[in-house]
Amino acid sequence: MIATLPSVKVSCLLVNYFSADTLTKALESVFLQQLKNTALHIELDVLVVDNSVNLQEAQLLKNTIADLQSQATNPLSVQLILNPSNTGFGEANNLAFKQCQGEFVMLLNPDAHMRPDCLLALASAMHANLELGACCPKQYWDEAQSWQLPPAWLPTGIGSWTLTRAHHDKRTAKRLSNAYRNLSLNAWQSQQLSSQRAISGGAMMVRRSAITPPMFDPAYFMYFEDSDLSLRLKQQGWQLAMVPEAHLVHEWAHSAGKVAMMEASKAQYFERHFNGRGQWQKRLASLTDQSSNAFDNPLEALDVAGDQLMLSVPEAWASAWLLEASPSPLLIPSVGQMGKGHKASVSKEMLSRMSFAPEEGGKLNSVYIRLGPAQPTREALQVFKIDLN
Repeated sequence: MIATLPSVKVSCLLVNYFSADTLTKALESVFLQQLKNTALHIELDVLVVDNSVNLQEAQLLKNTIADLQSQATNPLSVQLILNPSNTGFGEANNLAFKQCQGEFVMLLNPDAHMRPDCLLALASAMHANLELGACCPKQYWDEAQSWQLPPAWLPTGIGSWTLTRAHHDKRTAKRLSNAYRNLSLNAWQSQQLSSQRAISGGAMMVRRSAITPPMFDPAYFMYFEDSDLSLRLKQQGWQLAMVPEAHLVHEWAHSAGKVAMMEASKAQYFERHFNGRGQWQKRLASLTDQSSNAFDNPLEALDVAGDQLMLSVPEAWASAWLLEASPSPLLIPSVGQMGKGHKASVSKEMLSRMSFAPEEGGKLNSVYIRLGPAQPTREALQVFKIDLN
């Protein structure tokens, strides 16, 4: 007698806002997912919410879905929801969450695409670990999977004060930046289920039974809704984890338009969760009053130039090195590339994706890189500042 594989319902949710061309790649990766292994079978349904409120964009999405269905060996259940107004990322996902069928629900950004075994690896981890409220894949920044994106950082009141203090005190800056480097390195090198402080909503699988609707707080239009959800899940006793067998490419790029929305959502998040708790606000206000004393270059980065940046690797690191890159002078957060050999390189073209011009027609912000051993260290590592203009 042949044993029947356990079956689990999984839903994949995507939110579109004038990104139909980009979303095509994300949706195609959903169609290419392996839905069965020796231990589990996935029943998959897909929901796409369009926030564009535009007939032409809606037609592009309909054509994309029809093309993928016609090419698929096993067509999927795909529902397109045309939102009558742009309700933001969180509310659009909430709308899809109400209508989907999955026991596990995968949230996927339109600028991200999964490797073929990603969904199955995530669902298998959730199925085997009942304490998990949410999990995420290992995320890469490039198609070659040479650059890894950083683990999500759960914002806290004391954390906000510490970050600000790091811009006023170089010793704090070095200690905090090194601590974050070690945290990232642990996630990047992990080969087993790895506990996470928070998970990015751009590539997150949640357990339906862990969610008290609405999934995302509708007060957040975009950004920090995932931090809010991560915090609530942890407060309710659920665990969060990264599944190293699951791989995803997130072609993230910075822009000036994101900054204002991030700051507004950040203020809302701290007001909701940390206002009046502890002394961090008084300490932060004191530092803010001393803004003229803040360091623009707290890690004492050296200026370097060149379209293709080539760094010599010391012999002691040649067997395994880590190259980080970040738009932050603290390198918090940073992307990371691990390698071996006596040379490490990165192109300005790649670095330009994490920079932006604060004003239209203005100069691009500088970015920062740091080379060191691919292991935790207390050694003071040299940081380099790159002018992309």
